[in-house]
Amino acid sequence: DGWTANPARPADVQLTEMVARRLRRLTRNAPSEATAQVLRAVADLAAASTPTDSSDTPPILAGTEVWQSLAADLCGEGVSAGALHDERLTPARSLTAWLDSLSAHASRSRLLTAWHAMAPDASRTAALSDAVRAPLAALGLTLHAPAWRLLNRLATRTARDPADIMALRIIPGLYVMTAWYLTLFALLWYALGWPTALVLTACLPALGTLSQRWRDRAGDRRLRALVLREDPTFGTRLQQATDVAKQSPMPAHPSPQRPSSV
Repeated sequence: DGWTANPARPADVQLTEMVARRLRRLTRNAPSEATAQVLRAVADLAAASTPTDSSDTPPILAGTEVWQSLAADLCGEGVSAGALHDERLTPARSLTAWLDSLSAHASRSRLLTAWHAMAPDASRTAALSDAVRAPLAALGLTLHAPAWRLLNRLATRTARDPADIMALRIIPGLYVMTAWYLTLFALLWYALGWPTALVLTACLPALGTLSQRWRDRAGDRRLRALVLREDPTFGTRLQQATDVAKQSPMPAHPSPQRPSSV
């Protein structure tokens, strides 16, 4: 609402340029997939090393800013043959390779998400809150588990790629959950009468959300404990990897080429 155009230039051109600049801030661009894979790993590490109580920049944007800075620094307009082997990326490559070795338990991004979510300054409060909410969460899981399992099975069997599973849960989920809630309402009505059944059914979505969050935090604590058990120095290595990656820039590289969005 507060935007105004410079009267010396066409307003539509200025607006388009502003939108383009803001989109580039949210888009990760790299000249090659190999470059993107390395810098994406650094971005994940940067997001995971962002303090949980930081109110200035959300973790995902902090990671994106590091990624963009490194992409412009290492690659310039193009990419040099040695850019991917910059020594600043060595600690990050080592750390992400170690995280990938734990893929039997969870993906690298999932491990880093759990690590950041259960940082010591946040986990104490979350643990107390979860202990208080555990009975309601258990009830929510019990009431929703059959429908969730059916929905997950349908999405898994019809997905051509693992990345499609989440999307395939959305539309079918509307029908499956509606049918499930109607079924529970009918059973509650039969057992307790329609006023009580109506009130309890109205509480079901809130119970489902509570139980999902409770389960997610329990998983985060389990994965963070796994990482610390496998490598007690992980926190230090994580901070060192991102600090080294953000050190002084390299000189500009020759061989300009148009970057492609990845």
